Amino acid sequence: MFAQDAQAFETIIEEEEPLFLDESDDVNGVTQNYNTMDIIIFQTFFDKLSSDFLPGILKGLENITLRPINGTLPLLDHDLVFEYEFNQTHIASASIDPTPPLITIGDGNVILALENLNLNITTNYAYVSDPPVFADIGEGSLHLLDVSMNTTMASTVNPLQVELSDLYIDSHARPFADFNGISDFSQVATNVVNTVAAVVRNRAESLIDGGEEYAVDKKVEAIINKILGLVEFPISLGESGLYLDGVFYDNIVSKNDQMLLPLDVMLRYENATYDSSVCSFTAMHPVYAGETFDLQLTLQDCAINELIFTLYNSGLKLPLALPIINTSKLRLLVGKDLVTQFGKDQPCRILVYPTELPKIEKHFTSFESYSPNNYWMLDTKLALDIQCIKTN
Repeated sequence: MFAQDAQAFETIIEEEEPLFLDESDDVNGVTQNYNTMDIIIFQTFFDKLSSDFLPGILKGLENITLRPINGTLPLLDHDLVFEYEFNQTHIASASIDPTPPLITIGDGNVILALENLNLNITTNYAYVSDPPVFADIGEGSLHLLDVSMNTTMASTVNPLQVELSDLYIDSHARPFADFNGISDFSQVATNVVNTVAAVVRNRAESLIDGGEEYAVDKKVEAIINKILGLVEFPISLGESGLYLDGVFYDNIVSKNDQMLLPLDVMLRYENATYDSSVCSFTAMHPVYAGETFDLQLTLQDCAINELIFTLYNSGLKLPLALPIINTSKLRLLVGKDLVTQFGKDQPCRILVYPTELPKIEKHFTSFESYSPNNYWMLDTKLALDIQCIKTN
């Protein structure tokens, strides 16, 4: 689960001890799984996500218009049937309090919170009943006003499961709906919907805020874990033989406003297994001393080499298709017969692939701070396949 040991995160950051793998991960000298990368998320990332990114996303929702909805609603054993239509349905306004962070990193857990979420959805509606007793046309709106909620979340890995506690929700007793139509029945519909919404809202809040008496957080937890259980790794990427591994190699660590995600995420090829036993595994270097980051990705040297090994053995070719890549430009590379055969200014694409297993070398002079002398060097022979479209 989220590590709670105060020294757990400090050990990963400060020490440079070798990363020992479990013997079960080694098959005939070929290591199947290892810590390919670490993702370090700092509290400042979630702070900026809440204050800068999320309000902009909500503002952008105001530009979205949903597709028209129409249908029939039979009532009273089909003795009364409503035909209805909704169009020009869109989010008129959406906002949230940007001050509290969406996620707060705690010691061994995180706190998820929303404060004062407001949502206003408007639509043009029309309905008529058969027999023609009721009919109306007008504009309607639905309102979510000052909705706040929070919960505490921890997790376990292998398989990934979450644990929720202290689930809480609160919303002010405001009208939920407003139908403004040409018929007096629109006011009746407004009152009925608001009455039902108030009962449902009050009942939902009492259930959710009831703690262990109703254990709603555990029911929500079960639903989330059910969904997480549907995602199974490795994920096959079709007939190419490529597949994606993606698991947590170790526990998620949460401490001192920092969260560490130790991952074994790698693109692999079923017909060629990389011998990672030749790698020199060392502890990650997730934090540069004296530098401030919001988000940081640290890769094992071995992960870079395995990715190149996978791409080479699978014969995967990197496509380059840009507007500037055409027969007129490429004739300078392959000769003027290209224009003769294919036509002038015809679109082309280039497939790039290595003809030998690439060699990659790391040249780092410092692990403690950023240095322009830290670089990777890739040595390989490349080939190009050029494909163009003929004029006809």
